[in-house]
Amino acid sequence: MNMSETAEEIWKRHVKGVNIMTPDALDYIRTDDDLLIELAEGTDFSGNAIYGVSVRRYNEDDDSIEHTGNSDMFRRYDKAVEYIDELM
Repeated sequence: MNMSETAEEIWKRHVKGVNIMTPDALDYIRTDDDLLIELAEGTDFSGNAIYGVSVRRYNEDDDSIEHTGNSDMFRRYDKAVEYIDELM
């Protein structure tokens, strides 16, 4: 796998715009098995902090990404990080 391109670079090339609920990206991760993960934060409609974990699979051969169905939302940062650790 060519790891010269960062997860953030790949993500931003393919995913246009931001999630309206979690618009503030905190981190981008590229795993050894070609998952791209974005950790982002925002607020719910009551003003409480929420954290989104968006997950895509990257195919370097044709430079495409696809949804995995593994994206999720958390009310606590530490729970979002635990979930990311499980994905890796």
